[in-house]
Amino acid sequence: MTAVLSAEMGTADRIAIAVAECRRMGLAVLPPDVNESELDFAYTPKGIRFGLGAVKNVGEGAVEGLIEARRAGGPFRSLDDLCGRIDLQRANKRVLESLIKSGACDEFGPRMWQLDRLDSVLETAQREQRDRESGQVGLFADFGFGEQLDTKFVPSPNSQQRDAPRKEMLAWEKELLGIYLSEHPLNALAPRMKEVVTVDLAGLGEAQDDLVTIACVVTNARKHITKNKQLMMFAQVEDLTGSVEITVFPRVYEATAPVWSTDEVLLVLARVEQRDEDPKLLCEHAVRFDDAGIEEIKRVADERRRLLDRGDRRRLRTH
Repeated sequence: MTAVLSAEMGTADRIAIAVAECRRMGLAVLPPDVNESELDFAYTPKGIRFGLGAVKNVGEGAVEGLIEARRAGGPFRSLDDLCGRIDLQRANKRVLESLIKSGACDEFGPRMWQLDRLDSVLETAQREQRDRESGQVGLFADFGFGEQLDTKFVPSPNSQQRDAPRKEMLAWEKELLGIYLSEHPLNALAPRMKEVVTVDLAGLGEAQDDLVTIACVVTNARKHITKNKQLMMFAQVEDLTGSVEITVFPRVYEATAPVWSTDEVLLVLARVEQRDEDPKLLCEHAVRFDDAGIEEIKRVADERRRLLDRGDRRRLRTH
């Protein structure tokens, strides 16, 4: 599976499928780590470590420079140590921000704490690298000048307040890794899904009911203007088992437009269309996944099913 993941690097959808298969097989896929990851995905005793080359905005040259510095001087001890030892001509601020946000530097402290310090750490590291290149470090080394400050994060009672909200960190992972890796937004809601969800996305192909209720996260939403100049939407959504495209026709979109935002967690009532190889979903209603949303989607689902029971399918399709 490590080889499969490495072969799929650069294709987020394929990586997501492979990671889901790893989880099904009981194989841990771990976040990237500047002290353990390689350019490709790598097998470790703890599990499969995410490849640094698969992190968005982190190019092959930057990764190779980082690995060279790690092999030459051992594991990085802090953000300061990392910036002081890698070639900053190959790894700029954007690269380091992406490494921090993706979780590759988590052993150095909370991500927000590192991002807040990054400018000053880079300024110091860049100055010292320039000094080394000009020979000034050698001239003043005996006096203790030019030594890289090794600032480590020391946990304190208020340290959690210095990090980003969990939702924001998951959004960073999704953006930079292409998947929710450390935790899926639906994990915390899993106990409540039994109250309302009738099928997961992996089971859509065998869905017997015309109407289904799913819990999902919006990963992409694009608007479309019809020939009649009405606004509709095509949304890509995912749950813990897979992903699917949902078509939201104008009348439904008009009623539900505010909820179709990227990373929003939704409950969606939809009709299943078994076409070609992959089933498609036609949205009947959508709400945010909260207490009020659960009650609303149940009510709407009951109304739609009553129409089906009366055989009034035409009215259902134009409701």
